[in-house]
Amino acid sequence: MATIYHSIIQKRLVSLIDASESPYEAFPELRCILDTQPIVPDIAIIRRDRKPTGNVPLEEAPLWVVKIISPHQNTTKLIAKIQYCLRSGSQLGWLIDPAEQTVMVMQPSDRLSLYRESDRLPVLENLPLTLTPEQIFNWLH
Repeated sequence: MATIYHSIIQKRLVSLIDASESPYEAFPELRCILDTQPIVPDIAIIRRDRKPTGNVPLEEAPLWVVKIISPHQNTTKLIAKIQYCLRSGSQLGWLIDPAEQTVMVMQPSDRLSLYRESDRLPVLENLPLTLTPEQIFNWLH
């Protein structure tokens, strides 16, 4: 079950991405079908021109996948879900940990990288967004 921290981060990040003048749009809890396996990221970021029409799931990997750790969630399983998305075509994955105030970043060509405090987080190309873990976790106060 999501907590208030989870919901605040999800709401604020979706709003920031959607307010940017970019070719991307963020969707909370969008069901995505990768091969035959469904996955529901906390936030799925896709190109605006790839948005599904009708009441159907996205039938491809989102370009950017965000998962937010809630209490009692298994971090290893969340990392595995992001890695599955990356193997299926996603370009970027974030795992946000409110308890540790860190953001784990995964990309297809890199190992997992840990971002803290004022580290500038990587985002999709053509997305004019500068964000640090410190800014994200300040939303919780």
